[in-house]
Amino acid sequence: MIVALAATDGNAAAMNLAQDLADLRTVAGNKVLLVSRQCTPCRADARKRYDDVVIDVSGALHGDDAALALAAAGVIVVLVDPEELGAQRLSALLARIKQAQRTNPGAAVLVTVAHGRQALSAYQAGCILVFVAQIPSARLSDTLVLDETGGYRHAHGAPDEVRGLYRQVFEADA
Repeated sequence: MIVALAATDGNAAAMNLAQDLADLRTVAGNKVLLVSRQCTPCRADARKRYDDVVIDVSGALHGDDAALALAAAGVIVVLVDPEELGAQRLSALLARIKQAQRTNPGAAVLVTVAHGRQALSAYQAGCILVFVAQIPSARLSDTLVLDETGGYRHAHGAPDEVRGLYRQVFEADA
């Protein structure tokens, strides 16, 4: 299965999420190719046959390469940062996802939100619901709570909400 993670460019949480999903899939016994800004060279082995490919299209790939990855994905995970609500960058992300759906109508789309320890405001929650409603057949997934450094990775592996997202992404293979 190909899983594409889409976020606004430079969103470090997307890279962390790609890493966690690939790690959880590897622990489950699958051979996984991770494509991200940080991990492309350390995981790619052209001689291996991979069961799954996890691609961070928000950082590792740009332009046509990102569009091709989105067009090939079985699942597209869209990571939204509430601080970017209403920003032009989020509009561009929405346009990329809609284009991917036109090219790849069979792809499942999961939208997840990464935010700090402070709960989302009513306005932010409403904006996120509007964002999701603009993507045909998209589902809203669990939110990811970021720590003070802007990451959600824990020293003892992936937090429960990432495990929940993992189950949603790979439920067809379970």
